[in-house]
Amino acid sequence: MNLPTVENLILETPLYDKFTVSESDSQYLFSLIYFHDKIDGFCPFCDKVSTFRGTQSFPTFGPYKPTEYAELEEVSPNAFSDFFEKIYTVKLVCTRNESHPMQMSFYLTDGKLLKIGQFPSIADLSMPSLRKYREVLTSEKYKELRACLNFT
Repeated sequence: MNLPTVENLILETPLYDKFTVSESDSQYLFSLIYFHDKIDGFCPFCDKVSTFRGTQSFPTFGPYKPTEYAELEEVSPNAFSDFFEKIYTVKLVCTRNESHPMQMSFYLTDGKLLKIGQFPSIADLSMPSLRKYREVLTSEKYKELRACLNFT
C-alpha cells in the first residue's frame, strides 16, 4: 500500500491502517512528525470548513535539522531506525480559533506506520458530507450512520 499524503493520513485514513515504510521514506516521516503545514478540513467546533495549522517544532540539532522548511540537511546512517519504536502525536490548531484542536497519533514499528488515534474523529470531520442524509433519515438512523463512521 502506498503512503497517503500527510493531509489524507490526518483527514481520511481510518484508525489502524498500516503502511510499509522504508529508508526512502525518511523525508515523509520527518514531514509527518514535524508537521508544520496548513490543511483544510471541517472544524466541528466552528461547524464549518477551516484551515488547520500544524504546531510541531523542527529540531534545531542532530541529523534531522532542516536546512529549509521540512528538508533534511544530512541524515546519519542510523537516522531511519531512530524513527521507530515510538509513538508520535501530530497536533494542529484551527486558524479561526486556536483553542480548537485536531490531533493524530501514530506508531512506527518494524517498518510499519500505524495510525492509532485521532481527535476529532473521522466521523466528526465528515459531518458536512453527512448532513444531506439528515433530512431523509430518522433521527435514530442518522445516529447509527454516524456511529458506523466511527468504526471505519
